[in-house]
Amino acid sequence: MEMNELLSNYGYTGMSAKEIISELESTPIERKPTELVAEVTNDELRLSDSSGAHAELPIAEETYVAVAPYKNHPRECMNHSLTTDLGELSNTPLHVEVADDSDVIVLEKDVTTFESGFFGLWLRPDFSGTITVSSEKGQGVGLISTKPGAPTCIMDLKLLES
Repeated sequence: MEMNELLSNYGYTGMSAKEIISELESTPIERKPTELVAEVTNDELRLSDSSGAHAELPIAEETYVAVAPYKNHPRECMNHSLTTDLGELSNTPLHVEVADDSDVIVLEKDVTTFESGFFGLWLRPDFSGTITVSSEKGQGVGLISTKPGAPTCIMDLKLLES
């Protein structure tokens, strides 16, 4: 099966990696295609399914990092799976700040985690700094990076009671 056929089978024909990531991340869990594996690396979206078909779509100007803060159970995660990764805090409002290594805030916004417990950030390539996540459940601070080989999935950011 060709890449175009794989994309067509899941309704992603003509979509960029960024559009597919946004679509899959926001899809409710019960509607995510169970036979599709969608993995985000620093520079591409990798798709494959049970037929053995696969596609790699480049991620151009920004790198996607998925974050799932937790209260009780951290998990290890390297490359974010848009179809299988689940965090603890579904549909939770959060305030997010990302600062570079010079403590300059490069992103500040309010988000709500998806049903999967994740929210996503698009950051410039080769970035490193800190992320601060706050909610009524607490606050957490951790490292975040888009350097080559850095995780695109953060599931070890503990929200501590404030």
